[in-house]
Amino acid sequence: MTESATTGLRERRMTETRRALSQATRTLTAECGLHGFTIEKVCERVGVSRRTFFNYFEAKEQAIVGHPREWFDDAAVDMFIAMRPPGDGISVTLFDDLVALETAHLAQIASSPQEFRDFLAAIEAEPQLLKRMMQAGMLRNDHLSELVARREGLEPGDPVASVAVLLVTTLMHSSAETYFTPENTLTLDEILAPRVAAARTLLGGASTSQG
Repeated sequence: MTESATTGLRERRMTETRRALSQATRTLTAECGLHGFTIEKVCERVGVSRRTFFNYFEAKEQAIVGHPREWFDDAAVDMFIAMRPPGDGISVTLFDDLVALETAHLAQIASSPQEFRDFLAAIEAEPQLLKRMMQAGMLRNDHLSELVARREGLEPGDPVASVAVLLVTTLMHSSAETYFTPENTLTLDEILAPRVAAARTLLGGASTSQG
């Protein structure tokens, strides 16, 4: 096995362990409350040592909110940058490419409806975690805005980047909430597509009216 293959395998295993620890912590929080279980219980469910837990997270709260490495799918980020078409100005594919990036991110943090429901249930069980979630979300949007600005050749802090991120993340959040409800029978694409189409209509109308 080559060195790069070995490194890739190790990184995948680390990602799997980190996700398993987060998922177990979220499930236990939903079942027992944040203080109703020990870190040892989390480790027992995952099959790792207490030391391993602290290699990934400082505390239960961080495991619930998630590690910054979960904020973006690396392969999707590389694709997002590479897919920018040549030419000056804001690329015509920015909106669609940003939706694709966020869709990949959603698949990264919750591979099943139950995972996402456990995540929401953990937050509902411990309302103080909501503030941490909001802070993490704001920080993530800042990073995503920087990524958009870099791709599009914009100055740091350009409002075009932050507004693009706000629009797409709002679409994704509302679609995900519908998708992960127990009674939903639609795919994420079936829920997201008409909302994306509506956003394109609004953006096209705004562009036309300004012209």
